[in-house]
Amino acid sequence: IDGVRAPMTGIGSLITFQGLTQGVLTTAARTIQSALDLEKAAAVSAQTPMPSGYIKNTGADLPEAQVSGLLTQWKQSHQN
Repeated sequence: IDGVRAPMTGIGSLITFQGLTQGVLTTAARTIQSALDLEKAAAVSAQTPMPSGYIKNTGADLPEAQVSGLLTQWKQSHQN
């Protein structure tokens, strides 16, 4: 191991577990990949939120500064 000879028995010897399958990483490769894909999708979703509705303005238009302030407050609230 790392260029050092390991004893065949006793303290410091190498223990192996033999099995009839190819191992958990090969057997569960699709499950592991699905979990990674879900984690990536959740991260993308959290970074690019979709609005759950819309506001219809039936009155006078708001000043640009006020609209920008409302959008900034919404973004901060959504992230927290």
